[in-house]
Amino acid sequence: PQLNYDYYDSHRDMILRMYALDGNMLSWSEMGVFGKTSLGNESSYNAGFALVKYISETYGADAIPKIAANLSRFSALTIDGAIERTIGKSGKQLYDEWRQQIVAQYALRVDPIRKNKVVGETIDSIGFGNFYPAFSPDGGKIAYTSTKTADYFGLSSLYIYDIETKKEEEVDEKVRSSLSWSPSGRRIYYSKITPDNPGWYSLSDIYEYDLDARKEKRLTFALRALNPSVSSDGKKIVFATERDGTMNIGIVESDGKNYHRLTDFRNGEQVFTPKWSPDGSEVVFGWSLKEAQDVVRLTVADGKMETLVPGVDDARNPVYSPDGRRIYFVSDRTGIFNIYAYDVQTKQIDQITNVLGGAFMPSVNGAGDIAFASYTSGGFKLNLLRAASPQNFSSNEYLAETSKPNTPADTASAGAGMDWAKLRSYNDTQLPLGESKRYKNIFTSLTIIPLLRIDKYSTTNKGIDYFKPGFYFTSSDVIEKYEIFGGAAMNRQFERDLFLIFTYRDRIPGLFQLGLSPTVSLELYNITRKAKSVQGVFGLDTVSFDPSYGLLEFDIFLKQNLFTPADVITLGFTHSRYSADIAPFLFPGDATHNPIDIPGSSELYFKGNDISLTW
Repeated sequence: PQLNYDYYDSHRDMILRMYALDGNMLSWSEMGVFGKTSLGNESSYNAGFALVKYISETYGADAIPKIAANLSRFSALTIDGAIERTIGKSGKQLYDEWRQQIVAQYALRVDPIRKNKVVGETIDSIGFGNFYPAFSPDGGKIAYTSTKTADYFGLSSLYIYDIETKKEEEVDEKVRSSLSWSPSGRRIYYSKITPDNPGWYSLSDIYEYDLDARKEKRLTFALRALNPSVSSDGKKIVFATERDGTMNIGIVESDGKNYHRLTDFRNGEQVFTPKWSPDGSEVVFGWSLKEAQDVVRLTVADGKMETLVPGVDDARNPVYSPDGRRIYFVSDRTGIFNIYAYDVQTKQIDQITNVLGGAFMPSVNGAGDIAFASYTSGGFKLNLLRAASPQNFSSNEYLAETSKPNTPADTASAGAGMDWAKLRSYNDTQLPLGESKRYKNIFTSLTIIPLLRIDKYSTTNKGIDYFKPGFYFTSSDVIEKYEIFGGAAMNRQFERDLFLIFTYRDRIPGLFQLGLSPTVSLELYNITRKAKSVQGVFGLDTVSFDPSYGLLEFDIFLKQNLFTPADVITLGFTHSRYSADIAPFLFPGDATHNPIDIPGSSELYFKGNDISLTW
């Protein structure tokens, strides 16, 4: 906790708070599994984080290490038992105690907000991810993205909501970026991730959707462009662009051409959702270097930047009012994300919403209405606040959490004497440049995975002979140029299954110069099976013997993508050798002939070569 790498922030508090207030907290058993959706997965982590925090505050900072130690005991079977051994209460009892405390605490802390709650009306409650509302130029429609009934944020689609008719329509699928209307209201701009790039790398680029023609057009190519915003004259598009872990503000003309950057960040800075000023002279955006965002204004003509809303709180999602007099943004300065208005002339900041969950991504029309994403225990919903105006919420703020004496930061003994402030402010931009060296293959440690297979291939095997213990092993080059994968298994009858696969994903001289980079697989297999008491007829005599059959096979495959990552052509060659081994056996005699000892023999009874081409 001293390094602030991971801590209980406003987002975590928001998720748990709304579960508690809406009566939808995860049960003790639900906390141990993922929720099968983007929100459900995060909720499991979040509830666990809060419970661990509660254990440390209530039972001491050493309670968590003790639970972990008890869980590692050979006799420990469940987390419930480890918790009970540590604190004298079962996991379910601890959960009930924590839940009761959480619900009561949140009810008390939000009581002032309930007395003057400003949240607007919910206009779309379907789905757990309704984001990026954007008013049309005439203020009569709202474009936004929504997951609707889908399970993950990545499955969002673009919708348009008509404020007058209260009807919506789906416009395009797989859209999950911020949205921007053309000045005419006939086109919408957004970014999408597509693998339609050289090498089929999935990159984000800007698209234009024509609402009249119902057609989508790609404007940029391999720019890693995110969250576009169109200028009021429709001639320029600004967007966030990423390279080498650093984000910058980029700009292109409305047809996607003449790209250049407006900023020159180089040290891991992040920028978010840039928005034009109404006169096209400035761009506002969220900026971050470490934890929280600040609101920054950029003058396009000279590249001058000014931080409008600095501080330790998180300030994000800035957007100009249509008249340019205010910049609306989101801040968690009270502990809850709400929408605020920054007066461009006076620099005064006023609070606009007062919600229980969180208000994000505001969009403002000429009438002063604000559309925004409102967080509830069911996810982010689309809300509309009519004729929004500043209010004084000083007596209706979120109450601070009651301090606990045993917080981890107060009692943790690890790292005593360390200068945590210095470590937290460590400047990694001052690192000396290392020496550039040619890459050498480095393999990961060999991983061995034991296995036990039940093999009923042989109908004569019985009981323990069905069980075939063995192991898999694997290792790969750290950048996956080379990979080996193999396995071995054998039963009591010494029937064996052996295989070894070597995969090569590097350049092949001759083919690489032709623009081809196939993946090469070399595979070797050896399998044996035994049969018992096989009856052979020799003249008038029937003889019983025990043959063993074997397969030795060598494969080589070259796999090359053609037009898409899923479009693969495979050229293969297989050489197979099938053999039979017969153990020595006794040929029976008769009244005139003595029995004969027949020596063992081996025969290669089939040899095959196969060349294949599949697509």
